[in-house]
Amino acid sequence: MENEFLRATINPLGAELISLYNKKTNEEIIWQADKAIWGRHAPVLFPIVGKLKDDHYVYLDKRYQLCQHGFARDLEHTMISENEYELKSSEITKKHFPFDFILKTFYRLEKNFIHITYRVENHGDEIMPFSIGAHTGFALTGNAPLRVEFEHKEAGVYRLKNGLVDFSNANRAELVWNLKDENFKNDAMIFKNLKSKWVKLYEEDLLVTLHFQNIPFFGMWAKPNLPFLCLEPWWGIADTTLSSGNIMEKVGIQALAAHTYEEYTYSIEVNI
Repeated sequence: MENEFLRATINPLGAELISLYNKKTNEEIIWQADKAIWGRHAPVLFPIVGKLKDDHYVYLDKRYQLCQHGFARDLEHTMISENEYELKSSEITKKHFPFDFILKTFYRLEKNFIHITYRVENHGDEIMPFSIGAHTGFALTGNAPLRVEFEHKEAGVYRLKNGLVDFSNANRAELVWNLKDENFKNDAMIFKNLKSKWVKLYEEDLLVTLHFQNIPFFGMWAKPNLPFLCLEPWWGIADTTLSSGNIMEKVGIQALAAHTYEEYTYSIEVNI
């Protein structure tokens, strides 16, 4: 996909955005998946976001194993068109997630924006609990000060403890984060109930602005030496340290009624 400003490449494996090229500055925006550091670009997280306690959940008294961030990122999605990809439930997915679903991922270029929409359809006869989210890695040079600016000062930032969220302890949030390695020594930084509708990423100069509305959670994550930064709108969250394991009681779970669908959208504005 391309227009006057951007060229986007999507891999049907995971329906993953693997390149977003700024044609005005001749720069790659998306992290290019160095396997020695982090071998992904911008995975789609479904049917969970984050880690489950002991990597399992319980639904109707039955236990299901499900790996961190779910299976959508590791499965081939059907390419419907250059901007639409589809993943349907199957016997493989039902071993881990016993629901009839269709996950559609749409990409649309508009000037210097790429709009990403996830459409989750419940084709079953019961409520479907799920989470969905983005995990977009933005490429950095590592040669300039890195900062993230929120539209509004948020209530607090939470940390992970063995992959689980500890909501009992919030650190002070800032309007502008001047980021260093030490910010990620305890894994991701997690924000809850955002007031902001945009977040800006600067490496000296402005690189991108993420636009979104009504996201219950937002994550920031990086690796040592900050070769990339992930900015992550989430409609769901990892299990908490106090999780019961019952997926219907999971913090942040989406509950989709039978034979209905919901859409979840965010946009990346590239500074040109």
